[in-house]
Amino acid sequence: MKKYLILFSGLLVLLGVTGCGGPREITRAVDQYFTASESRVPWRVLRLEHMPRVTRAGQDAPKVAMWIPFDDGLIQYYLSRAKECDARCRQSASKIPQMYANVMDLADRVNVYFIISAPQEPDTNTWRTKTRAYFLHNMGRSVICGRDPAGNLDRFMRDGKYGLEIARLMRRDTSYVLASVRDPGKGEPDRSARKRFDAMLPPVDPACGVEDLPMLFGLVYQHGRRYFRCKGWYSCAEMHSRPVLVREDGKVHRGYMTPDQILAWVKKGKEK
Repeated sequence: MKKYLILFSGLLVLLGVTGCGGPREITRAVDQYFTASESRVPWRVLRLEHMPRVTRAGQDAPKVAMWIPFDDGLIQYYLSRAKECDARCRQSASKIPQMYANVMDLADRVNVYFIISAPQEPDTNTWRTKTRAYFLHNMGRSVICGRDPAGNLDRFMRDGKYGLEIARLMRRDTSYVLASVRDPGKGEPDRSARKRFDAMLPPVDPACGVEDLPMLFGLVYQHGRRYFRCKGWYSCAEMHSRPVLVREDGKVHRGYMTPDQILAWVKKGKEK
């Protein structure tokens, strides 16, 4: 036993010497490596012509693209703000709305584009369609296919009451579907939560995105291994809780920044 304690103590000393003092230090080192990477994301692969944008800064202003995933972290963010979730939920809540606010503070000096990702369209032929896919897909679709894409996105990111109501409906619908799966003899579950959710969403063009949405929603995952240093849905999902920015020269930054830090970083891409 003493032998193993000595080995364990030596390992802790070694980690301290090499600078890996704990999870935060390791995460910081990974982020620094990611940010320092010379990999560049060609803007053409982001298909930004189909994405929402705020370009009032003018043609000569620097540009930045921000990844906005419609995922579980966003729902947990809504719930955590209202203190309706536990510690684990609060820990995994998305930090992206906070970064979104910082980016939008610069909209008069920087042209902002948004890369929207969401689950693929669920199978609507069955009432057992997963709640997660149904809600998150339609939230993303209402942004890309809405009459005011940037305005619709802004409401999802900033309107806490609107987001909280969606989160509560999603939670309620989950309980309905789970109950019906446990006891199929009861027939179809109560779909009132989905009907209410559908009525809350902004109107969309029915023909919009029929062919393009699967490709647009999967852009980050499609190019993740090459440009974003992740592979597949679950690997790239680790990026969800922290913001990802792509500047004009293709440089990628992952992690939180203040408005001043964002502006300084974006300008470096314009200078090159």
